[in-house]
Amino acid sequence: MARDAIPHRRSPSFVLPIEHHLAPPSSVSGASPPVEQTQQTQQTRQTQAHGPPLPDRQQTTYNDKYVVVYDFAGVDQDYDVASKEFSRLLDCLEAAGLHAEVRPGYDQTILVFVKASEQLLGNAVYKQRVKDWLYAITQSHPGGDKDTVVKAFCEAEDVLALYHLIHWPKELGGAGITPEVGDWKHVKSMFPLHNEAVNQSLLRHLSRRIILTVDDYDKICDLHGPKVAFYFAFLQTYLMFMIFPAITGLIAWQFLSKYSLSYAILTSVWCTVFVECWKIQEVDLSIRWKVRGVNKVEVNRPSFKYDKIIVDEHGRIKHYFPKWKHILRQLFQIPFILLSTIALGLIICSFFVVEVLICETYDGPHQFIL
Repeated sequence: MARDAIPHRRSPSFVLPIEHHLAPPSSVSGASPPVEQTQQTQQTRQTQAHGPPLPDRQQTTYNDKYVVVYDFAGVDQDYDVASKEFSRLLDCLEAAGLHAEVRPGYDQTILVFVKASEQLLGNAVYKQRVKDWLYAITQSHPGGDKDTVVKAFCEAEDVLALYHLIHWPKELGGAGITPEVGDWKHVKSMFPLHNEAVNQSLLRHLSRRIILTVDDYDKICDLHGPKVAFYFAFLQTYLMFMIFPAITGLIAWQFLSKYSLSYAILTSVWCTVFVECWKIQEVDLSIRWKVRGVNKVEVNRPSFKYDKIIVDEHGRIKHYFPKWKHILRQLFQIPFILLSTIALGLIICSFFVVEVLICETYDGPHQFIL
């Protein structure tokens, strides 16, 4: 892995100052001032004393690196097993074409910094675009062949491609590593490196905004992906639509009677308007970010157990699970749903009974408080 993944911490070193090294006496003056070191000599001494210079943080890349957290806690008796599993983890990463560098983490954890080369990452991005085209997510073919290397449109696209290289099964070109699933019980989590400077810049930009625009959503999407951008878009749309029921609720509380039918109908209509408006905005943003229908390319869960493998007419492998088994598993939920419905109905009825008794029947002390 490249050295710019995580800067090395410099250890203190004790070097005799240059001024203490005196030149031989001159024949003219009998003594000469300290030898004047050239810039190259100073750099050589600094390299020997402190090691190679640290990479500039501005030159550090974040789109091609991922961190895998491996935890050795609770493996006192299975230390050999955990060591073999850790070696197998590194072998799987290497088999997928990824570079790995191991660093000590907190407590008993080990941090595995994973880096993809520019060629491997660019080819993974290209294959990802081809797959989007095959599943009709995008309408235009990206061109090229299986060895084509492209540059990602944004940092989030590179991070997603690198995640697929680590997480997807080996038959799809990945390393097949899923935290706490299957052979990876001691792999606790995986996460990308955060570009702190860009994050702070985006945070300062958004903090000065009261209402976010589509361009602001694009900036969030480019850095953190469409899921996070959709969250911000939905949250702002929801808060904007909440202004109307807040105002009408205050007016209804002040001027209308209790259990107002007109207010209930107005609120129901407004909720329907909100849902439909969000659906339209969701479609617009999904087309803008080229993720319309992305659920069609979802990969099976690692814990998914299929009955048989089917190869379609295009040569694509599909894992088949009978529909009747899926329905049969869902039928086991019916008794729990019935019990929950009965319990909830009894609780609601008891509240109504207590309310009627207090408001209509009870005439004792502290009636106003009750």
